[in-house]
Amino acid sequence: MLFDAFSAIDGPSAGLRSKPFLVPSVFLLMRHEFSCFQKVSALFLLGLLCALIPATAQDLNGSSDLSLVQSWSQEPDGWTYPVIVSVPPGPAPDGGHPVCILLHGNGGAGGGIMFQTSTWLQDHIRIAPTGYLNSWNLCGEASEAPDMAMLDDLIDQLLTFDNVDPNHIRILGSSNGAGLANQAFIELDHPGLDAIVGFVSQMNEPQFHQGAFHRPS
Repeated sequence: MLFDAFSAIDGPSAGLRSKPFLVPSVFLLMRHEFSCFQKVSALFLLGLLCALIPATAQDLNGSSDLSLVQSWSQEPDGWTYPVIVSVPPGPAPDGGHPVCILLHGNGGAGGGIMFQTSTWLQDHIRIAPTGYLNSWNLCGEASEAPDMAMLDDLIDQLLTFDNVDPNHIRILGSSNGAGLANQAFIELDHPGLDAIVGFVSQMNEPQFHQGAFHRPS
């Protein structure tokens, strides 16, 4: 039928009977077009499956999953806060693990307060950053780092992980770290930040005076 149809179009003397070499070309063209159709169909089905299948869960597993970088006058090119992360073993509970951010005292480091609290909050993901020059910038410290911006960014990052409970993020600070925890109480407004605890130090006068909270200068 195909052979006769082309003969009728081309005429008796110029049809496929006088040009048999056209027949393979026609079938090759049809085969190419069918192959392209198969490829397009396969890509369409793949895209549809990708839209229907949920994205792979992303869990917080360690410090390499976080990036705490800030820049300021002392570090204009940027400085990365060292951070230690401890995740409870086993699967996360429904809704994720609660999180506690641990803030060390002046002269300390994240590793120290992580060890100090090693038997505390064992059902929590514990996160212990180290401040610039081993301190937190409140008033009179050597550091002028934007530590509040770091905490704000850290909490934003935590909310992206599936094994983190976004409604139970806590801050615990010791001494100079308690001062930063108190400042977080004053400045941060994340709805999931539900508990802030300081020990060894209390809220100081530069943070609260004349009946109002303040940012120490």
